[in-house]
Amino acid sequence: MKKIIQALPVLTLVIILGYACNEPSNIGEDLLPDEDFIDVLYTDSLELSTSTILGDTVQTYTATLSQQLRYYLCGRLDDPICGVSSSELITQFGIISKPVLTDPVLDSIVLLLAYAPDGHAGDLEHPQSFDVYRVEQDLFSTNTYQSTDTFGIGERIGGIENFIPRVDENTPVRFPYYDTLSTLQIRDSSITSHLRIPLDLSFGQEVLEFVGDSTFVGLADEFLQFLNGINVRPKDNNNAMLRFNLSSALSEIRLYYHESDTLVTPYRVKEIAFPIRSTSVKATTFDHNFTTGEVQNFLDNTASSPQDFTFIQSMEGLSTRIEFPGLEDFQDIAINQAELIVTVVRDSDLDNFPLPQSLAAFQRDADGNLTAIQDVIDAVEVNASLYGGVQTNVVRNGEKITEYRMFVTTFLQGIIDREHEENAMYLLPFDRGEQAARAVLGGSTHDHYPVKLRLTYTKLRE
Repeated sequence: MKKIIQALPVLTLVIILGYACNEPSNIGEDLLPDEDFIDVLYTDSLELSTSTILGDTVQTYTATLSQQLRYYLCGRLDDPICGVSSSELITQFGIISKPVLTDPVLDSIVLLLAYAPDGHAGDLEHPQSFDVYRVEQDLFSTNTYQSTDTFGIGERIGGIENFIPRVDENTPVRFPYYDTLSTLQIRDSSITSHLRIPLDLSFGQEVLEFVGDSTFVGLADEFLQFLNGINVRPKDNNNAMLRFNLSSALSEIRLYYHESDTLVTPYRVKEIAFPIRSTSVKATTFDHNFTTGEVQNFLDNTASSPQDFTFIQSMEGLSTRIEFPGLEDFQDIAINQAELIVTVVRDSDLDNFPLPQSLAAFQRDADGNLTAIQDVIDAVEVNASLYGGVQTNVVRNGEKITEYRMFVTTFLQGIIDREHEENAMYLLPFDRGEQAARAVLGGSTHDHYPVKLRLTYTKLRE
């Protein structure tokens, strides 16, 4: 179990935080008698070293419902800083029950994807296009899928060309119906914002015949044997990353058909819904090409001042590595508080390329995998304010800036106690698998806003 360092009394902390100096100094010696003096020190001038590295794989599906993504990305972004990023969507569908069919005639089949309420990125006024393909390999709801996984993709079964994603507007819908003269009519309406992708009639006919076959009982597993899943992928002309809510009732495949119904009207339009279930596999795959972006110079160490800037990007994108050289040489101290401050140094075009709402800190384990530092874990379990990491707007030196502050006390104590594999941490966006965000931060040598560590500690007496 990690050593837990108790905080100073509230009064002492207030006094400590009221001071700001560049070198270690004794605090409170004018308040206490000499024999009672406690060596409480503060510094914000420790050497730090920053670099930008490639991000790690993201888990995009697990059988544990509480650990599944809330929203799923699908699209393509062309960013002058981070290059080209794309995301494809993989999902399964179920069936509610076996429909009772009497000489059905297919009208249309449509894939519905409900937009998330926010979090979209890129040029939403730019026409977008998507193709839909059939997944040929088996998908298992008990498996875990990563953003680098590849899937067996079969034939194209639909798509949509050059649409404008109206993520904040109700979606216009045309409902077909047959009048008393058996003439097909269309009723215009609108419902909650979602994307409607037409699927091929040949695929729709195949679905209709399968669910109408006498051997089909109506079980969800039977339908999965027929349709393993679908793959939605953006075309190269896209320049937006859309975010979808696959838990919405509006995310499903919907088949429209009509059949004879002499008791009501000569024909009545009906529908069969194939919803995305809570146990359906829902995953995304990410791809990044940094060579067209400014960040490539920092990744291959050809930038003139590589530590002036550091970069963070969600998905599998980019991570900021912060090293603390020399901190492990501090011996016989207890860290009372360690606050890390990173500042956004470029904030243009935030409408197309939003900042992460919050950052999380990670460390490498013995296997080289990224795991959340203990400060993050404790905050998630107890109180989020114990860690911080939230995007905050402040005024510093008369300038309005955006910064992220996070408490990393336990992690830094672990460096001193030599408990970690390396004396470095990695900053990534929270929920990086379900957002398209990036930030340019001041690195360790930035002129005005370098990354800062504010450290308050106590010397331990023998």
